[in-house]
Amino acid sequence: MVRTTLLLCRHAEVHNPDRVLYGRLPGFGLSETGRRQAERLAGFLSAERLSVVYSSPMLRARQTAALVLQLQSSARLIIANGLTEVFTSWQGKPWSQLNGAMYYEPPADPGDETMIEVAGRMRRFVEHVVRTHPNETVAAISHGDPIAIYLMAAHGVTLSEPDLRRNRTFYPDLASVNRLVFDEEGALVERTYISPRSQPETVRL
Repeated sequence: MVRTTLLLCRHAEVHNPDRVLYGRLPGFGLSETGRRQAERLAGFLSAERLSVVYSSPMLRARQTAALVLQLQSSARLIIANGLTEVFTSWQGKPWSQLNGAMYYEPPADPGDETMIEVAGRMRRFVEHVVRTHPNETVAAISHGDPIAIYLMAAHGVTLSEPDLRRNRTFYPDLASVNRLVFDEEGALVERTYISPRSQPETVRL
């Protein structure tokens, strides 16, 4: 029986003293708290024999991945654009100006990503993992919205911004792990959520 295990992780806390929506802006790395969170994540993942650690190209994700790799003897790093943060023209604005703002419905700018587009690129990344890594365990460091949107789509939940913001069932904590197990056809057969804030929760599909 062929199985692929994807450990889909959210990056750790970001140094953001001005409290802006950083999005894809360059230069937003981990805070001191974030480094400790990433070290704990790395310690948890050290029990896994990873063949690859994929990372979003964003600095905060790459720094999280680097700490994970320090405790992996044979895994290699691959930067995957499909894991990157959502593109929104709201980026750079203070959080104080964004209370109640809608990023996706409608988009603030015609060039902004939609939830369907985010789900599509995350799905293509997962399909690549299943195709490329049969019977392997790999980790991937991504971001809150892309992970939540992918999980909503994978569970057949309608992609709507109110559901994304109000129903936190699929929204990952910082430095958390969604352990996703796929069969040889690429079907998701099991999901276990591991968060520093709660006990592991397994859903068999």
